[in-house]
Amino acid sequence: MPKKKSKGLPPLTTRPREIVTLVINAAALGSYATDGQLGAVADNLGMTRGRLRGMLPRLEGWLTVENGFLVPTVAALRSQDPAMKEPTALALRRKLTAITRRA
Repeated sequence: MPKKKSKGLPPLTTRPREIVTLVINAAALGSYATDGQLGAVADNLGMTRGRLRGMLPRLEGWLTVENGFLVPTVAALRSQDPAMKEPTALALRRKLTAITRRA
């Protein structure tokens, strides 16, 4: 029997996976206000900001850019933690979006 294609997130290569993991970990550890910014993500991974911006199309579906922050999508949060329910993921995303507005 052939495998069914999932309609989930697009697969990530190594570097985009590192970016997504860094952003989601920053959200989980409470350092998102400083570590979720585009410049901070680039610095933490030893990249230039221009190179990171060039990689943003590969992160479509996983992260969005809001006010200079990389914000994980609900699907990305649930992919990282499959036990997380959608309302919980939505609440976390709203919390992260509120942080981007205050910064």
